[in-house]
Amino acid sequence: RPRMQMYYFNAPLSFLVNAPANIAGPYTAGAGFGGEVTAVGVTGDLELVDDGDDSTGTFSDGCQSLVGFTAGNIALIDRGACEFGDKALNAENAGASAVVIVNNAGDEPMSMAEGANGGSVTIPTLSLGQSNGDILKNELANGVNVSMKKANVDRDSDFDNGIIIHEYGHGISTRLTGGAGNASCLQTAEQMGEGWSDFFALFMTAKSDDTADQAMPMGSYATQNANGIRTYPYSRDIQVNPHTFEDLAFANGSPHYVGSIWAAMLWEVYWNLVDKHGFDADLYKGTGGNNMALQLVMDGLKLQGCNPGFIDGRDGILLADQQNNGGANQCDIWQGFAKRGLGFSADGGSVNNTGDETNAFDLPVECQGPSDIIFEDGFE
Repeated sequence: RPRMQMYYFNAPLSFLVNAPANIAGPYTAGAGFGGEVTAVGVTGDLELVDDGDDSTGTFSDGCQSLVGFTAGNIALIDRGACEFGDKALNAENAGASAVVIVNNAGDEPMSMAEGANGGSVTIPTLSLGQSNGDILKNELANGVNVSMKKANVDRDSDFDNGIIIHEYGHGISTRLTGGAGNASCLQTAEQMGEGWSDFFALFMTAKSDDTADQAMPMGSYATQNANGIRTYPYSRDIQVNPHTFEDLAFANGSPHYVGSIWAAMLWEVYWNLVDKHGFDADLYKGTGGNNMALQLVMDGLKLQGCNPGFIDGRDGILLADQQNNGGANQCDIWQGFAKRGLGFSADGGSVNNTGDETNAFDLPVECQGPSDIIFEDGFE
């Protein structure tokens, strides 16, 4: 029996410098561990720690018990030779109200594992990039006062329609691909499960006054981010969403990144069919291009076979159109995929790898207009 597990999305962090005025304002901080950063948060003066030991080249990496720290202040600690959890625990034991650990190898906040002792830390522990840390250190003599808190409240993804539809969509793509009796057919590096789920969410939440070029984000309610949770919001406008087939080279094992490329292609096909057949708000008995697009995607799942890649998925949708509509929309489908690099000559390499794909923006001969015809060696 299926089960969907939904989650809370933590509100974004706010790290605000209150004083001195010349550096006041918001700074980007990275989430850490220890006590929860609440909406009320922690406000206090920053103090660079001294652990009395420069054997690692600095007194401020907090790897030993702190010397002379002012209880109630927020500890500013340099990244260094010991675990993050040890640093934070030493600061808490010295009376710190919170901890800020400054990166020493980049201008972005770092991810911080709590290590062996971090589970004992009960005060909030965040990170800053190196350049922002330097700004704060240079002003410590003038008194740096900061606030660490959530920028908003946490949100329950059960109130984000797109996320509910997305998660339900995994049940659809898993059960239809390779047949209802085989739930193990979406296992390859190029599998598009996250993309079908995003497409279902886009379809179900589309409105009659939507336009093809507007930005359609995923998870914007839960994440409190207008651009949503994907690299780009979905749009037929290539300036808003520039994804093409070869972008799979940047997936780095992320199924959501892979899926976002596939969903961008499906969104092109969707709008080509809406342009041709119109939009019908009746999701159950409608006959518009939006309804047709959903049916083709559904039937393509059944036809594409086990362990499909992008080319298999494309061809399954084309075959579904041949079976459902006598092939009446073949060129509209081809044009949608070809715009995003999955054209007639595209090469997908191995479905077990990402990064071996080759874009092609061409159409089959039967779909070529005068400006699309490709000549070889200069001869017609």
